Amino acid sequence: MARPKDNIRSVRVRLDGYLKPGTDPEVDRVLMWLASLPPRTKFPAVIARLIVGGVVESMVVDDEAMIREQVQAAKDIMANFVVE
Repeated sequence: MARPKDNIRSVRVRLDGYLKPGTDPEVDRVLMWLASLPPRTKFPAVIARLIVGGVVESMVVDDEAMIREQVQAAKDIMANFVVE
């Protein structure tokens, strides 16, 4: 039986390039992480990290007043957090 057709057309994404181990600790961490992934999971894992990184970048704010409010809100939450 043939596989059903997907109604949404795929977009080809290629990530080509080289990373040199030993030049940057961050690059070394990425290479070790990639080497630890099981076969056929590297691309989905890299894309998931790119998406999460974009979400984090969109949440970064340079507004000092908003940062102070967020810090105060975090302190309030921690002050009201009770462990029994």
